[in-house]
Amino acid sequence: MQLFRFANPDFLNLLLLIPVMILLFIINAIWRKRSLKKLGDSVLVNRLLPEMSGTRPVVKFLLLMIAFSASVIMLARPQFGSKIEEVKKQGVEVIIALDVSNSMLAEDIQPNRLTRAKQAIERLVDNLKNDKIGLIVFAGDAYTQIPITADYVSAKMFLSQSKGQQ
Repeated sequence: MQLFRFANPDFLNLLLLIPVMILLFIINAIWRKRSLKKLGDSVLVNRLLPEMSGTRPVVKFLLLMIAFSASVIMLARPQFGSKIEEVKKQGVEVIIALDVSNSMLAEDIQPNRLTRAKQAIERLVDNLKNDKIGLIVFAGDAYTQIPITADYVSAKMFLSQSKGQQ
């Protein structure tokens, strides 16, 4: 969804100065014509002032108005794009420490402690929503098996790969 907005729309009020400036330009042009008429015949004045142009001030004024309008629009900071919303995401970060030492291969729980622990972790991963999970395995030394992630598929993949390495 594309949106258009101005970050500072209050600056657009400066565009109301354009009609005032146009009015002042017209009044100035009328005053200049009257002043030139006071000097004498318009044909003679035009010969005495060959560099004086009737269109140059109008073009200059139009360029000034375009520059002013562009500056005002720039100050208003037009913005295109998607709407940005802050979303508060609720969830927890779960770090599981799993003992993978030989003592976990004891079969006092069927099939063995390690397999049963992995099954419990898989059930936990299946029940997670909007949470993150990480896995640290240890057998003497600790190693990060799964860095903290919200990717449950890769977490289950790591668990299933380590099942064959009992």
